[in-house]
Amino acid sequence: MSALVYDLLAERFVLGDFVANAAIVVGAWGLAHAVRRSTDARVAGELATDRATRDAVVSERQRIARDLHDSVAHAVTLMTLQAGNARERTADPVLQDALRSVESGGRAALEDMHRFLRVLGTDGTTETLGLRDLDDMIVAVRAGGLGVEVVLDGDLEHLPPSVSATAFRVAQEALTNTMKHSDAARATLAVHNDGRKLRIDVLDDASTGRYQPQGAGADRGLAGLRERLALFHGALDAGRAMNGRWRVTATIPLEQTP
Repeated sequence: MSALVYDLLAERFVLGDFVANAAIVVGAWGLAHAVRRSTDARVAGELATDRATRDAVVSERQRIARDLHDSVAHAVTLMTLQAGNARERTADPVLQDALRSVESGGRAALEDMHRFLRVLGTDGTTETLGLRDLDDMIVAVRAGGLGVEVVLDGDLEHLPPSVSATAFRVAQEALTNTMKHSDAARATLAVHNDGRKLRIDVLDDASTGRYQPQGAGADRGLAGLRERLALFHGALDAGRAMNGRWRVTATIPLEQTP
């Protein structure tokens, strides 16, 4: 820049020198500007990549936490209910005390799991289990004292894995809630695929009409399912049906499945 000022103030103005110096100044400024922009873009890209990596790690940890919660909570619930059923059927006081301890420990474990899940604030959506695992889950539920009638209709083998996993979780959560919060002796699980949407219905037998959600995780399971279903533009409805049976219904439109 000083060279340009010198050329302008010189006693004998030489246009060629002025143009050459101007070209040097503009070229140097342009090169510096380009280098700065390139450096800024590279730094911004590195920051974005690092942020995306951290977000992916957090998301994966949350997914794992949610999946472990769903699976382990289901297993612990069944264990606790089976211990309660065994305690009611035995007259041995020593065995009753032992089974009562198992029940108390199971309930405490469930409460801790729900508290940890609230701290993590998980909202993961990817699972490993699916409708192909229904048989094993139903066997465990029946062993826990709840009779389950299963009605399957339509093509359930070629669903996207994420849809199959979500449907499995709906069935698992609804049946687990029936065992935990009602005195129903039987329930019906129906899964229907009409090609346009997948529908999952779980109804209890409403033996006395009692359904009283309670405890730290009473509503969290259904709330989590609603979040998952929203990713597929689906919906979840839970409440008393016209015949008095407690009903959980989930629908997933297959045409909009990501």
